[in-house]
Amino acid sequence: VDILGSLQCCVRRAGGGRFAAPGTGKSGNGSAPAESPEVSRILTALSRYSSTREAPAAGIAAAAATLLCSASPRTAPPRTHAIIASLVDAWTASGEPIVVVHHDSLSPGSPLHPGNPGNALMDFVAVAPAALTIAKNVNSAFYGDIDLHAWLQEQGISSLVVCGTQTNMCVETTSRMAGNLGYEVSLPLDATRTFDMATDIAGLGAVARTAAELMAATALNLQAGGFARVVTTAEVLAG
Repeated sequence: VDILGSLQCCVRRAGGGRFAAPGTGKSGNGSAPAESPEVSRILTALSRYSSTREAPAAGIAAAAATLLCSASPRTAPPRTHAIIASLVDAWTASGEPIVVVHHDSLSPGSPLHPGNPGNALMDFVAVAPAALTIAKNVNSAFYGDIDLHAWLQEQGISSLVVCGTQTNMCVETTSRMAGNLGYEVSLPLDATRTFDMATDIAGLGAVARTAAELMAATALNLQAGGFARVVTTAEVLAG
């Protein structure tokens, strides 16, 4: 995969209520682009599941929230970039702090290794005002060069909104750990993306899953498992 940039943005909301309109921004009209049909089907299928923990209300009207956006690759659809950008634009326009968590791979051959083109942040994240920047080399944003959990606690942040790529890698790992740490986690599935995967597994043989199947599995794992509440970007922006 040709990765253009790796990022995780953490954004705090000082209070509930609707975000200030981000202007034209990357989404064009101050709202999130519509999710793809496959994401709509996943969200519909998930509607019968509820978190085992009390989830935050639609709109993420919590006292504080954190937006986390993972790697943003060239092969992700432009719609995905636009949707993620609409979240970044909204938080920037609202004046709330943004934390960027940058993935620095330890493998020299990885596109995400420092010095390789894929390590650069996407433009719409690179220009966002960051209150905190964290470098990490594992899936979870909580294992970086700065203690994210300690910082969130110091800021009084208890709710997280997670977006980006890959859905079933950094996004899911960070969401699971956040849920275990007691945060209220919301995942706007249409603001995430992953890619087809295939490998040989002992006892199972060749196993392959499409990106849509992997996204559905992540959404089901997080919501039915009580780690997070799966929402849409429109719900987040309508807060």
